[in-house]
Amino acid sequence: MMRKARKIRSRVNASNNLFESVWEKPKGMHWKTFERLKREEMQANQASTFAMAEKLRLLNKNEWLAG
Repeated sequence: MMRKARKIRSRVNASNNLFESVWEKPKGMHWKTFERLKREEMQANQASTFAMAEKLRLLNKNEWLAG
């Protein structure tokens, strides 16, 4: 999901930093397309964050059981 978010960010000429917001619409891009891509990027970024949090939670649980 992180890859999808970065791919969308490159389409709208935004930074690869997933913590920065996408603010400026590229010249020539329709507003409807820009808004859709912003929404998709936000959803992909959120899914990636939740997946990472789940992995960390499982890692922490496994460390506790092993330790």
